[in-house]
Amino acid sequence: MVIRISKIVLVAAVAFYLTLVAFNNLTDYDANYRLVQHVLSMDTTFPDRHGTWRAIQSSEANTVAYWIIIGWEIFTAVLTWWGAANLFRRIKAGAAAFNRGKNLAVAALTLSLLQWFVPKTVKVKPTTLRSR
Repeated sequence: MVIRISKIVLVAAVAFYLTLVAFNNLTDYDANYRLVQHVLSMDTTFPDRHGTWRAIQSSEANTVAYWIIIGWEIFTAVLTWWGAANLFRRIKAGAAAFNRGKNLAVAALTLSLLQWFVPKTVKVKPTTLRSR
């Protein structure tokens, strides 16, 4: 029973975190929007890097990107809460029923991680300077 409770608590903790992140992005819109704008413009990347052609300078594109981020956060928060509720409802069920209840939680956790990992791998990271 401890393992099941741990799984439920961890999924609910992620749901709570995602809820706070989405809430923060909605209530402190301007500060977080400026961060998105800063990242998309790649203004701290070394100018001689080949990846700077991907920089996005359009304020409309930045706004769309930010709303996609907020929407993704809200969507994954709802799914993760739903997944935690599914697990909680099956806490005393048999192993097969409890395991079936994990599907939504696992999908929500996967979507949440993809939001953090995918943009990080696409972004240019200036780790070394080219010698001239």
